[in-house]
Amino acid sequence: FLGIVIFLLTYFLLLRNRMVLKASGMIIGLTIIINLYWILPNAYFAITKGEEVSLSKIHSLFTEEAFAQSASFGTLKDMALLKNFLFNWGEYIGNDRFGPLLDEWTTHLDRPLVTPIGYFLFILVIVGIFASFRRRDKTSLAFLGVLMLCVFFWLNINPPFGAFFSFLRESLPIFREAFRFPFTKFSILLMSLFSMYFAWTIYLVLTLFEERKKKRSQILIFFVLLASLAYYMLPAFTGNMISRSMKVSMPKAYFSMFDWFNRQEDGRVATLPIHSFWGWTYHSWGYQGAGFLWFGIKQPLLDREFDRWSEYNEQYYREMSQAVYTKDLQAFKNALTKYDISYLIFDKSIIAPGTGSEPKMLFYKEAESLILQSGMFIDPIRFSEYLSVYTLRSKPAPIHVAESPASISQTKHAFLKDTQYESSGAYISSPSDKENTYVFSDLVDNQNRISLSRVTLTQSGLQLMVPAKPVKTALYSDKESFIVADLRVVKTGNTLQILLYPLLPDRKQQVSPIVTYLPLSSGELILSINGNDQFALPPLPNGIPFSLGTVSLMTKNANTFSLYAKKPDKIIIPDFRTQGSYELIACGQSFDQPVYGIDLQTHPNSFSLFGKAAPLCLFVPIEKLLSGSTPNTSLLSVRYLFTGDNPSLCLLEKKTAVCTQPRLKNFVSAPDAQALSYFPLRKDISDLSLQFFLDTTYEKSLKRASYENVSIGIHAPKAQISIKPLFITQALGQTANVLKPNTSLLIPFSGEKQLSDDLMLLPKTGSSCTQGVSVPRIQEHVSKEFVKKISQQYIRYYSQSGSFCDHFSYSTLAHTRAYVIIITSRNLKGLPLRMCITNLETKRCDVYTHLASSSQFTSEMFFLPKSSLDSGEETYGYDINLNNYAISRAESINDVASVQILPFPEAWLQSITLSSLSSEKNASKDVFVLSESYEQGFRAYIVKKSKFGAFNYIKTALPFIFGEKLNGHVVVSGWANGWVLPSDQSQMNNDQIVTIFLPQVLEYIGFLLLLLLPVFFRFYSSQFTSISPSQVSVPE
Repeated sequence: FLGIVIFLLTYFLLLRNRMVLKASGMIIGLTIIINLYWILPNAYFAITKGEEVSLSKIHSLFTEEAFAQSASFGTLKDMALLKNFLFNWGEYIGNDRFGPLLDEWTTHLDRPLVTPIGYFLFILVIVGIFASFRRRDKTSLAFLGVLMLCVFFWLNINPPFGAFFSFLRESLPIFREAFRFPFTKFSILLMSLFSMYFAWTIYLVLTLFEERKKKRSQILIFFVLLASLAYYMLPAFTGNMISRSMKVSMPKAYFSMFDWFNRQEDGRVATLPIHSFWGWTYHSWGYQGAGFLWFGIKQPLLDREFDRWSEYNEQYYREMSQAVYTKDLQAFKNALTKYDISYLIFDKSIIAPGTGSEPKMLFYKEAESLILQSGMFIDPIRFSEYLSVYTLRSKPAPIHVAESPASISQTKHAFLKDTQYESSGAYISSPSDKENTYVFSDLVDNQNRISLSRVTLTQSGLQLMVPAKPVKTALYSDKESFIVADLRVVKTGNTLQILLYPLLPDRKQQVSPIVTYLPLSSGELILSINGNDQFALPPLPNGIPFSLGTVSLMTKNANTFSLYAKKPDKIIIPDFRTQGSYELIACGQSFDQPVYGIDLQTHPNSFSLFGKAAPLCLFVPIEKLLSGSTPNTSLLSVRYLFTGDNPSLCLLEKKTAVCTQPRLKNFVSAPDAQALSYFPLRKDISDLSLQFFLDTTYEKSLKRASYENVSIGIHAPKAQISIKPLFITQALGQTANVLKPNTSLLIPFSGEKQLSDDLMLLPKTGSSCTQGVSVPRIQEHVSKEFVKKISQQYIRYYSQSGSFCDHFSYSTLAHTRAYVIIITSRNLKGLPLRMCITNLETKRCDVYTHLASSSQFTSEMFFLPKSSLDSGEETYGYDINLNNYAISRAESINDVASVQILPFPEAWLQSITLSSLSSEKNASKDVFVLSESYEQGFRAYIVKKSKFGAFNYIKTALPFIFGEKLNGHVVVSGWANGWVLPSDQSQMNNDQIVTIFLPQVLEYIGFLLLLLLPVFFRFYSSQFTSISPSQVSVPE
């Protein structure tokens, strides 16, 4: 449309004819009127929902990368060949690999003469432009303005118009959003103009030879140009005009499902699996894209690609995904009823490429188990072995009355579990609310980022302020399965008194200490709590309390305290020269020809790892080291002399690939420089191995790490005692607490050294980022540098035309706890770092976001939710993956200074409510509910029935004229439309409630204006026919 306006305006300026101006105005006006039926609703959406789109998770993650892709091809060189960002796009090619989308065209452009022919054809276009100047053809000259518009958007931020384009992007948010992919908006128009000016050149050349009567030359040139075009576009003539991978045969099962749905009642449809928020799916039978189900199903879908910008669809994904991946049956049932779901499509042909463990990540078995346990579905309709549809036994009505729902105050925000719905069912809130009944429900945004306006980072932990109103809290032990406590010990003769002081967030609340006793034995001792935390006991004077630090206690299970002798009960000297005593592999992706090996030294218990261009893992099976039975309450110690950068050693559980790091709270390095690591043997030893790790991924020369005089110690417990959960709950108090206004809450650090350790020492490796990646990452110019200064140290990541990925392992983090991840970083150039916090049990990104784009070091806090219920099997481990990604010629430079982690009592915080706002049942008012996403454009009217049927139809069609508007428009259960009904409903027995949707009314207005076009044409037909060629011609 903008091209039409520019063409007509330029054409008028060239001709200076009033009739042309009038005709141009009519053409523009008619074009607008003909398209008003979709312009008006879209304009309404842009005005009312534009900000919502910009705040959506997908938008914030993808927009800058999308524009960077376009900008990388915004050069005259690429424009000449019409080469665009799709040449840097990826597609899934099978075997867990991605490849270029346009590989056929990329290969073709590398063939002899193809690219030169492309540039030659572009030169002919330029000749055509000059020819139109020379001939003073008004039509061709008028199109030059349109051509300049296309060139401006193609080049975007690149010279010579880059400064102005950047100004528009920064000044106009709607411009920034609309033109993140300029190619898709102007490419067809640009190609059409290229064709026109190319035709001008051909016309002039052929005319020139015709005037000189050189027929053979004319024919020769014609066929040479035709052959050049055919050769240049050869892939288009050999079946690649549209990529072959885009031509997929859809299985018949889907058509059978479409037919079945078309025979069913309306109802909202959910889909499983629900592993990704991107709205982009991959199927084992070849399809990859934004989905296709809505083309065949009349019912509304909750995963539609064009709804991924909706805050309500995002919120549904958060709640349902969290319920499935925590295997929370009640939360799963709540999500089904809250969002009025009638059908559930379970498609096992969906895959998750790039993860290396698709079935586990997709949670097929776990999701099926939830469906069966819920008891909410009838037997599924199976259309194939991989495609099933479950129907709810009791399908919700799209329109119903909620009887006296709870009324709360709630702002728009993101959360993983709806606490209010869990406690009372349906509830209502006002869209104009400025505060929350649940005061910390808005603490986290849709990027899992914690609002810095609500939280302050101190040396002791995180400080949160409650509002300037009284608030109520739940019992801490009811909501949280862990609590941090100060650990103190007192020696009393031959007895060790252990005192634990729980650290409640409200430090003013009185807490009784938890006390227990263990008999002391001679020698140096180690105190272990729950097999997780080990403390070296120093020489203790009699009767004087000594603080060991902080420890994490379980509130719902027994806590075990054990004493071990620091001197092993048994020492094993491994012989690495024995066959089968170890396994050495490259345990990650290599970007060059890897070289690695092991040197077995003179001593049988010593070895040296070496390698380059690969991450190395040496596995030593525990079962082969230990002879006889070893109780799983034993402590395993590993002593060795190390030479190299930093030792990296962990206890690997092979089935889950979880690697437990030594949990040493207060151990000091030995003076003889011997390294000492302690591991609890809590698992079956047949599944355990010691893993020695050496990262040489980006080393160009051999890197070495030596472990000498390795010895294994076995420590049996000398004394042991368990504290029952009852003692914990008694210490924490038995009543809910009321906090005063502006009370300060403190969430302490756990005291675990690894969770706030130096990044230079953490287990990590460089690798490729394949999780959730659709664009092929080409490793060209990437590097990682450790920068150490007097005032600060950090890791610098550099990428150009590639991706550098790093990860930091925290394999001891329990999945039954929530955490706050605090990262200090800065973005010096290019795209900011992407972060994926991978759950080692599900292999899924529990948090996927980008870090700050500030050029100064900035600390950000991210919420990592619990991923397992307290009643489930205990699982452990997260990896923090960082991706430094650069597109084409652009550079990305990012620095990371620190990573800190602290346990976070999210469930307890989410239970804190304002005392002044009641969430109890409102017994006086019922609510009329429309099961559609809340939108202020919905209106509801009470229309009284008439004795005359025809008049009833008119009143229903025009309720805003004949009806009474319901003004109490509220949000139901955080997402649906509701209207508070009058208290006295006895007089409404014969009345109807009619709802209208304003964007739909605007669409009808557009259609109505279309009906007036014949009248318009008849009235102005004489003026159109009166314009003759002589009126617009201008002497040359």
